[in-house]
Amino acid sequence: MLDACRAWVEADVKKLVGNYKKVRDFVAPSSVMAIAKAEAYGHGAAPYCRVLSDAGCEAFAVAAASEAVSLREAGIKGLIFVLGWTDPEAAETLVKYDITVSAVSYAHALAMSKRGLPVKMHVAVDTGMKRLGEPFDSPLLRKIYDLPNIKITGTYSHLAMADSMEPEDLAFTEAQIKRFDETVAALKASGANVGKLHLQASYGIVNQTEKHYDFVRPGLLLFGVKSLGSDVEKTDLGLEPVLSVRARIASVKPVKKGETAGYNRHFTADKDCEIADVSIGYCDILPRCYYKNGGYLLINGRKAPVVDLCMDQLLADVTGLSASEGGVATVIGKDGDAFIPVEEVALKCGTISNEILSRIHSRVGVVYK
Repeated sequence: MLDACRAWVEADVKKLVGNYKKVRDFVAPSSVMAIAKAEAYGHGAAPYCRVLSDAGCEAFAVAAASEAVSLREAGIKGLIFVLGWTDPEAAETLVKYDITVSAVSYAHALAMSKRGLPVKMHVAVDTGMKRLGEPFDSPLLRKIYDLPNIKITGTYSHLAMADSMEPEDLAFTEAQIKRFDETVAALKASGANVGKLHLQASYGIVNQTEKHYDFVRPGLLLFGVKSLGSDVEKTDLGLEPVLSVRARIASVKPVKKGETAGYNRHFTADKDCEIADVSIGYCDILPRCYYKNGGYLLINGRKAPVVDLCMDQLLADVTGLSASEGGVATVIGKDGDAFIPVEEVALKCGTISNEILSRIHSRVGVVYK
């Protein structure tokens, strides 16, 4: 497989299906709308959706209409929902591919309505996050449901602080839930057909468990990772990481004490050592700061410190690790008894797992095993 010869993602089918079934059973009778945006957070959107479809999942969400079209062209059936803004000029394409999009405001829904085509839409309600959505208390919200041509098939919102158990944050989350429930009740009382309801993403699913509405929207949850390793989850579903990232060792060279290596001579050997060139870089997944903050790889089940990192390659100290040209380095995942969780990589880079996974470039191959 040409696109997996230098660096690749390995996705564990058994773990993915196991995670899906645990989430599905936990939220039943609600249904799972699996998040597939950003190539399913680096897991490969089309194969990820195929695996979940075979397991019974019938709804998927992406961030852009182009992602939705790609999934349809890959043969993915069921509901495909676009969470982000979609240009009303794309209405014909949306109908052609049976794609459901967000009505992110009254003005947006009106513009889509004026296209004169039966575009399916879920109304986004802003309950306090101040991102997309007509505000919950806007007099224009109710008007969206009466617009001609478009078909309103759902209503949803998004929680801003579902990952926090701090009292102040819990109060904010509870206020958002209350606003959503009261808004939906008022819409129904006025005769609006609100369609399917959904509110909770991964952290909302496990931390706000009283009600899961018609759909839940798990992303990280299905991948078996957290945004931060320190995040507290009220409910432990026993999920497992699905993804590993590996790369080929392109060369191994001796470096004598006092010699330098890498761009700008970032590395200076304090003793005789061996340096490996590994075929993965900041264009593929790892932020450049990883080498500065104690980043490492696994080679033959042992740690290899990263000493320089550029766009397409990195250098690692492999002294005493029996590294060889053509060998495999593990960037994320298990190698023998050793394990690098994506949460650890994110911590060393001062970010969250979501960003690290969504950085995985399309040139990094994806292999489902």
